[in-house]
Amino acid sequence: MGAAIAVRQNRYISAFTAAEATSPQRASSLEQLGQRDSWIFRRLVAAGVFVRAGATEFWLDERAAAEFMERRRRFALETVGALLLIFALVMYWMNR
Repeated sequence: MGAAIAVRQNRYISAFTAAEATSPQRASSLEQLGQRDSWIFRRLVAAGVFVRAGATEFWLDERAAAEFMERRRRFALETVGALLLIFALVMYWMNR
């Protein structure tokens, strides 16, 4: 499930990047970019990745997008690390 969400987030970011909608003057609507509104997009807006520039237009804040993706990457790495640690502890405990 988490991977599917990350893929959708990346599609939104890629669509705005490809359209160069990275400033208020170059804002675009989801419809113009062939995207649809979803809770995933609204979450990205709440995180500041996309900024509203009109009734239906948004632009990509590239700095906020990079920070968001770095947090997402760090969370994934920490989760994998924690799972590996738990696995190692369970294996150690079972082989004592």
